[in-house]
Amino acid sequence: MLIEGEVRKVELLGAEGEFEPPGEVPAGRYLVLATWADGRPFVAGRLTVGAGQAITLRCDASFAICLPVSAPEEGWEGAQMCPEGPSTVRVEGDASTIVFVRGERSHGPGEVPPGTWRIWAAWQHDGKPELTGLVEVRSGEEVTVRCSEAFAVCKATEARCASEAAPQP
Repeated sequence: MLIEGEVRKVELLGAEGEFEPPGEVPAGRYLVLATWADGRPFVAGRLTVGAGQAITLRCDASFAICLPVSAPEEGWEGAQMCPEGPSTVRVEGDASTIVFVRGERSHGPGEVPPGTWRIWAAWQHDGKPELTGLVEVRSGEEVTVRCSEAFAVCKATEARCASEAAPQP
């Protein structure tokens, strides 16, 4: 596996172990953790690697994502289609107040209809909200948004099908 782009570090975490490309990676499903500049690692995608498959990941700091450029399209799971159902957005970090806005509609964390939403956050309880990012919500997804007052930004760090997120009996 090779890495392209201005990324400081990429780690793959899966049942087969933890790997830091470049180098050979065993077949399996992996979370792609990426670190840009002096930031902390966060999920930049999910990837399925087939036996003997050569993959080059292209990482883009402006979108905080790593995509395969030499893998078949079905190998990338960052934008997988989930079964139809309610979508939820969970928020982590140090924002005091957060609102998702699209046109005249707004929602707080919890159930959020599918679509592209502007993320408005206030860092103090009585502070004025400011535009801090965008989040794309798809039907049936559970999205995690992380907010950082130090960087004045909120961004999606993970998206998975809500059916996968449900606790197993």
